[in-house]
This record gives sequence, C-alpha cells and structure tokens, in this order.
Amino acid sequence: MSKTKKLIFGGLIAASMLAAGTPAFADTFYGWRGGEIRRDYTDIAALKRRLYRSELELRRDLRNGAGPAEIAFDRRQIAHHRRLLADAYGDLRHDRWGWRRW
Repeated sequence: MSKTKKLIFGGLIAASMLAAGTPAFADTFYGWRGGEIRRDYTDIAALKRRLYRSELELRRDLRNGAGPAEIAFDRRQIAHHRRLLADAYGDLRHDRWGWRRW
C-alpha cells in the first residue's frame, strides 16, 4: 500500500473514532456542577427581588386607591412570581440532591 493510501485510511479511521467517541466526552464533568448551582442561586435571588417589587407595587396601589383591575393584575403577577420561585427552588433541589425524597 502506498503512503498516501495509508495516510487517507488512517485519517478516516481516526475521524470515525473521534466522531463515535464525542458523545462519551460530553458527560466528563458531570459530578462537578458548581456553575449550574451558582446560576440557580442567582436566579432565585433575582426572582425574590422581582416578587418583593411586585408586592411593594400592590401595597402602593392599595394605599393609593387603585382600581380593581390594577389590583387583580398585581395579584396575578405575584402569584406568577411565586410559582416561578417554587420552580426555581425545585430545580435547585434536583440539581443538588437529585430526585431523592427525604
């Protein structure tokens, strides 16, 4: 076999092994999830701030005598923010401990 054929076949074999082995490398650092958990904490902090601002707005509207539509809108926003916060806590719990029930 000539040198060029050996080089071409060697390259094809190396490329196929690399293409087949790439999915195995995707899960290399599965045990270390520091960045993901840190992002979950920042998301939770942002959601808490958003919820607090919505509650302040509702109190301000109640104090200033806003209409029922405005108050209903603020209450829907607060309920939505609470659902998002509960989901974020659930994601954090899943990321840290998996689906274990204690």
